[in-house]
Amino acid sequence: MYVPSRAEITIREIQKKFTYENTVVLDVDIAYPEISLPGSPIVQNRINRHFRAQADRFFLYASKRLYADAVQFYIDAQKNGFPVSCV
Repeated sequence: MYVPSRAEITIREIQKKFTYENTVVLDVDIAYPEISLPGSPIVQNRINRHFRAQADRFFLYASKRLYADAVQFYIDAQKNGFPVSCV
């Protein structure tokens, strides 16, 4: 039975500062929606899993690839005598 209801949207965040040698080299801030559909919990869960999975995939990419690139940038800058202001 269909029960009409009003969706509520909340913004969730994943935040983390990645450091190398006590210096923040990458600051990750991911915002994604989370919905509440009181009349459709199955649809609500499916939508929320989708957006959370996207956020988790990007966080994994940031924590692996972007962090590695940021560390390499930091190392190269230090070797060349440049001050580093990554964040």
